Amino acid sequence: MQIKFFGCRGSIPAPLNFAQIKDLFKYLYEIAIKHNIDPKNITDFLDQQQNNNPYFFGGNTSANLIQDDDNILILEAGSGLREMATGFMQEKRKEYHILMGHFHWDHIQGLPFFIPAFIPGNTIHVYSVQPYAEEVFKKQMSSPTFPVDFSLLGANFIFHQIKPAQEIQINNFTVNTLEMHHPDGCWGYQINSNNKRICYLSDTEITNANSTTIKNYADFVGDADIVIADSQYSFVEYFKKQHWGHSNITTFIDILKNSNVKKLIMYHHDPMANFQSINKSLEIAKRYQTLTAPDSSFEISTAQEGLTIQA
Repeated sequence: MQIKFFGCRGSIPAPLNFAQIKDLFKYLYEIAIKHNIDPKNITDFLDQQQNNNPYFFGGNTSANLIQDDDNILILEAGSGLREMATGFMQEKRKEYHILMGHFHWDHIQGLPFFIPAFIPGNTIHVYSVQPYAEEVFKKQMSSPTFPVDFSLLGANFIFHQIKPAQEIQINNFTVNTLEMHHPDGCWGYQINSNNKRICYLSDTEITNANSTTIKNYADFVGDADIVIADSQYSFVEYFKKQHWGHSNITTFIDILKNSNVKKLIMYHHDPMANFQSINKSLEIAKRYQTLTAPDSSFEISTAQEGLTIQA
């Protein structure tokens, strides 16, 4: 089982502006000059830098693809869903399954640009604990906010409401849910397949949670191969934005240190965060893990648009 990230930003898409492009170019150019990189090897150099010291995190909002053999699950419908669809067109897949944690704008705005939704004969299953998924999708694709009405989509949409704490089966995936703290409510997902486990905990604020809530999170992610965690704010930023519904990665380090997790992925990057600030947050997170959870074995890294991680 693997996950590929097509959207890692929170709140709103954040494409690079010209000043950020200049900073990025200067950063890479100085490294290339320092190491006397042959222009003929520039592609290998850029790939190596991205792998070792990420400089590109992408600007799209939440949309990620879990795949195990030929079975797929889509995690939410943010703006990254448009890019994801291009790969599906080559596969000529007819059936899709989308898990929705909640319905804030940054998690639904990609659906009107999801090409498979326009193709007759396709079936798109949407799963959520909230009962209003169909209503939300229809409202966002209606006049005067969108020119193509939901009723004109060619695909057949089937909406499934999940009961809280209900375990469901989607093809070979066994899926469980966790109620999380976020404005308007949000649910995390635990996806299991072939003795592998991926947990998706986007859009949640747990820094001031009580001991019972923290235990619920820890139990939910126990033995996970990958935990994708809301880390929108730096340690300092969080104290300025309490009750906004997002977390700092140090909270998850505290929760996960005894949960036998293998990989912790920083996710839902703030739209104002550049590659320097995200990498700085990662560096601080690793130092915090060393100081406060020296016996923990999980590896901390960052979600990056286009990155695939094996469970």
